[in-house]
Amino acid sequence: MPRDIIGAPAKTDITGTVQRFEGDTVEQFTLTNTLTVPATVQFIVYNTDGNSLAPVAAQSGQTVVVSAAAADIGSVGVYYLWRQLPVSAGFYTYEWRMWGAGGASSGTVASSVFTTRRNEFDIFRTEAHSFFTYGDRHEVVRRARQLVGRGDLTERDIRPHMEAADGWIDSKLGIIVSVPISPAPMIVREISNHGAAYFLMTSYYGGQRAEIPTDIQRQWEQDNALLDGIVEGKYSLAGSGVTFRKEDEVSHIEGGIEGGVPVFGRSDFTEQKIDADITDAESDQRD
Repeated sequence: MPRDIIGAPAKTDITGTVQRFEGDTVEQFTLTNTLTVPATVQFIVYNTDGNSLAPVAAQSGQTVVVSAAAADIGSVGVYYLWRQLPVSAGFYTYEWRMWGAGGASSGTVASSVFTTRRNEFDIFRTEAHSFFTYGDRHEVVRRARQLVGRGDLTERDIRPHMEAADGWIDSKLGIIVSVPISPAPMIVREISNHGAAYFLMTSYYGGQRAEIPTDIQRQWEQDNALLDGIVEGKYSLAGSGVTFRKEDEVSHIEGGIEGGVPVFGRSDFTEQKIDADITDAESDQRD
């Protein structure tokens, strides 16, 4: 089986299986296939939409070559290619395609392609990334890097987790106040930071640990208890600059209608209907 090797030092994700590269850099991709030496090797990169991605103009016409170092020691089946990587962040796939003696342009049948090797890499960009959130993006990035042990996490990486935390807060407080809250009080901003850490850990470690770290779990439970208390009217949303009042719930009705029996249903009052048989029976009782 072929074994492809990324020549340049690339970062890997938490599972150690997906290479991560800074966007718009040039990296060396290396293929080792010594058991069955191919006659022709082709390297293809596919865009995030699945279509093949052409090399930049400066690399137009570039082909895979045999490693000179391997040739010096008498080895065969070692190939490499320098490729300028895509600019946009996202997941890309690539493919090593190998032909037998017929070669890629010999006009032989497709069976001349005796093996392929596919893999993927993740493009990230170390740059400022603007998006709305209650929390502090820079603070969350620092915490996230410490939590998952990944120094290459960017604002793009933590954005989904921060937006999930904000959505959670809005889904609770939206019952009593218009969201998003502006200005957001300090406690809401900090709850957003905590929520981002919670969703980050459930995303990265959900399949690898029985539960997320206890401190993060406990803090998120306390935050949710506070949010629920605000909705129930136990606490105020101090510092929000928003005036709201929770409506009192109707627990019971005292008294009645003079000379009659009140009948209530769940429908709107305009749709309430009184059965004629019931009113007739009650009239007979009064008579």
